[in-house]
Amino acid sequence: MIVNSESPVLQTPLFNEVMRIVSSVEGWLSDREIVFLYNAARACSPGGVILEIGSWKGKSTICLAKGSYAGGKALVYAVDPHVGTLEQNHWLGGGSSLDDFKRNIEAARIANLVIPVVKRSQDLASEWNKPISFLWIDGDHSYESAKRDFDLFSPWV
Repeated sequence: MIVNSESPVLQTPLFNEVMRIVSSVEGWLSDREIVFLYNAARACSPGGVILEIGSWKGKSTICLAKGSYAGGKALVYAVDPHVGTLEQNHWLGGGSSLDDFKRNIEAARIANLVIPVVKRSQDLASEWNKPISFLWIDGDHSYESAKRDFDLFSPWV
C-alpha cells in the first residue's frame, strides 16, 4: 500500500473512533496528518516497531497505535522526555505532560500496543536495537535535531 497525506479517509468504525478520540486530545495534527499516521501504521510489518519521537500528550501516538491495531499490530515506542521541551515550558509552565499522555493512552484503550519511553531520543539511540517499520520524527522541530534523530535511527529502518 502506498501511504501519503492524500490517502483517502477511511470510513470504518475503527477509523471513525480514532477521529472521535483524537478530537479530545491536545495536539497539533491536521485531519490529513491523522489519516497519514493511521494508514502508515496500518501498513507496518509486525516484524518491526513503530518509533515515534515526540509524543507530547499522545494525539499522534493514538493514531499510530489504532492504525497498527487495524494492521499488523506493531508495537509503538513513544519517545518523549515529557519535561524541559518548548511545549512543556510554554503550555505547561515547565510541568510534565506524562500524566496527560498516560491518561489519553488509557482512555483510547491502546496501552497494550504503546511502550512509553521517557527520555530524549539522543539518549535512547545508544541502546536502541530493534528493527523499525515506521519512524515518525516529531520531537524538537529544529532542522538540526530532526536530522540528528534521522541519522541516529535510520540505520534501523
